[in-house]
Amino acid sequence: MNKMYCLLFFSFFVTLTVQAQHSGDSIKVRHLKQVNVETRKRTVKSDSISATLKLGGRLLETPQNITGIINRLLQLQGGFEMKDALRNASGVYLSTDNVFSGANTITMRGFNANISRNGLIGGNTYENSQEDESIIESVEVIKGPAGFINGYGEPGGAINVVTKTPGKAKILNVTATAGSFNFYRAAVDIGVAIREKGFSYRVNGAVETQDYFVDWFSKNKYVLSPVIQYNFSKRTYLLAEYNMILSRAKNGTQFTKGAYDSTILKDDRNSNYMGDPGLPVSRADEHTVRLQFVHALNDNWKLTSQSSFKRSPFDQWTFYKGGTFNAVSFNADGTTTRSSFNHRRRGLTGSSQLFLNGTFKTGQLITHRVLTGLDYTNSQDSIYQAVGSKLFPFDQYHLKYGENTDSLRLFNKLYTYNTSNEWLAAYAYDAVNIGKKVIVSFGGRFTYNEVSRRSYSAPLNKSYYYKSFTPRAGITWMIMNSMSLYALYDQSFQPQVGVNANGELYVPLRSANTEAGVKKEWFSGLLSTTVSGYIIRRNNVLSYDAAIGMSRQIGQVRSKGLELDVLGMPVDNLTVSANYALLSSIISEDANEANVGKRYARGPKQQINAWLMYGIKNGILKGLSFSLGETTVIGRGTAAGTDMPDYTKLDASIGYDRGKYFVRVLLDNITSERYMASGDRKAGNSSTGMWYYTEGAPFSGKVQVGIRLF
Repeated sequence: MNKMYCLLFFSFFVTLTVQAQHSGDSIKVRHLKQVNVETRKRTVKSDSISATLKLGGRLLETPQNITGIINRLLQLQGGFEMKDALRNASGVYLSTDNVFSGANTITMRGFNANISRNGLIGGNTYENSQEDESIIESVEVIKGPAGFINGYGEPGGAINVVTKTPGKAKILNVTATAGSFNFYRAAVDIGVAIREKGFSYRVNGAVETQDYFVDWFSKNKYVLSPVIQYNFSKRTYLLAEYNMILSRAKNGTQFTKGAYDSTILKDDRNSNYMGDPGLPVSRADEHTVRLQFVHALNDNWKLTSQSSFKRSPFDQWTFYKGGTFNAVSFNADGTTTRSSFNHRRRGLTGSSQLFLNGTFKTGQLITHRVLTGLDYTNSQDSIYQAVGSKLFPFDQYHLKYGENTDSLRLFNKLYTYNTSNEWLAAYAYDAVNIGKKVIVSFGGRFTYNEVSRRSYSAPLNKSYYYKSFTPRAGITWMIMNSMSLYALYDQSFQPQVGVNANGELYVPLRSANTEAGVKKEWFSGLLSTTVSGYIIRRNNVLSYDAAIGMSRQIGQVRSKGLELDVLGMPVDNLTVSANYALLSSIISEDANEANVGKRYARGPKQQINAWLMYGIKNGILKGLSFSLGETTVIGRGTAAGTDMPDYTKLDASIGYDRGKYFVRVLLDNITSERYMASGDRKAGNSSTGMWYYTEGAPFSGKVQVGIRLF
């Protein structure tokens, strides 16, 4: 850990030194006050990559499918978590079974998504999408490996949450929301404008309490995020940020159900088989501190250093089927047994970055936009799991709750896991503008990775060391200033901890993404569209070879698909968000030839999201708005090879906005469709193959009122 702390603050020290060298200016320059008249463009999307993603530049010129979703769109749609923003990007599938998390698993292009905040890796946090609307400035959805962020991890894509910091104008917003299932929420956003020299601040906070459509569950959440920024000059500033998210759940955290083909979605929707008022209170906390230092050396070169430290303890209680790790299911006569389960996790993650952005010319027609830097991350994860020693009878037709809490704390087996994941990476990229039409980008990242593990079954600590180079190359052709064609080749790697039968270290999983697409901005940039196609191949997958009785790294998974994204405000009174994704993911190489061509079930075959809002801008009804949205999911595969039932969910809202004041009525699942929000089916026939699924919420409504004083 000493090594981690040294590296965390090394880059911060370097940039402070640079600042000290530039702070001795003795000449004072007085500027006359200048009045700028600007036309504010109301929008719901980002047009450029955030500074936290390092690369910079317009999205139109970047050879990759990237969608930037700003907080305003999240508010218009009535969203309160990061997962609510993700409906605005194609092919992002959410799988959830936990009240602490908007989505335990997020998949993109057939693989799990990587999550970061302000470009810094968040670590192995169980509730990986707990980000709250009150701290979100924007959400960036990056398809493919995205080596300019991090060459380590899954190849499907990454999600970067940009938090709220002081802006160009002071702000004071207050909102209050109440709705179905005892949902109550209050949030405040207050801050001052950034000063040319001196302190500025922004503070966000939220309090939320809610019950669930299933019996017994209730949750409280508390969010606080103060940010302080000090500007030494126009070119140099230091920012300090603290994020606190505390969640408390009573009576359990999961409501997954076990059922057979003939009984799925047939029981009482409100029935909760995994909860009980006797279960202890569950907790999921997060405390994150971030320091960022930015110094512009001149108009063309900028040095950035940022470091964060995150602590994320987690303590979950639930009921499982007696003596198993499965959701509660019932015998033919409707009886079963339940046993308590306690899952604790303690995550500690430190991350640090030091990078340099710059531009220079090598001739009249060639301009270089370069990025180079160092990344360091150290993540410590400790997991404790315990299965209750007592079995409690349970009857589906005569539900009885209220077990003794002391009895639920008696355990017969403990499972412990400790993981340390540390990596240091160096990278360099160059985007070369050749004239005004062609941009060629290329570069790579070299990563050194050390993984250490210890568990209840292997008490001795084992360490594994990996080195990997991940290249990236792309080209963009600007057909016109508002339209581009692009092509990209990008790689990522993942450690595959362990050794083969010969005692040799498994080589990392290596994934390669080949992508091409066309981007277009319409109506002077108010509406953007992206069409992209891709092929991802993940190599070195472990495959069991029955002929030799061992696993070999000869497997491959191939994922390919098409994506369409439409986002923006083509006219002042119409907001559009629509996307479509088509996915085909299969096992393309395997020791068992019978597996080749089988589906690799990590996401639906098709996804469609659409949301339209129409606002009245004139007349007696000025300020009134109406919206309608839909989500359709088709062809979600399972381990048994059977697809989960498709579904379409509709939502709507009515709003009234008169500048400083607004009121919104938010309606979700307006047809009260019964559907599986997530799940899986284990192999077997109709009487032995078991479904495990979490059901989506029925119709619900919320009323939100707000005031914007600045």
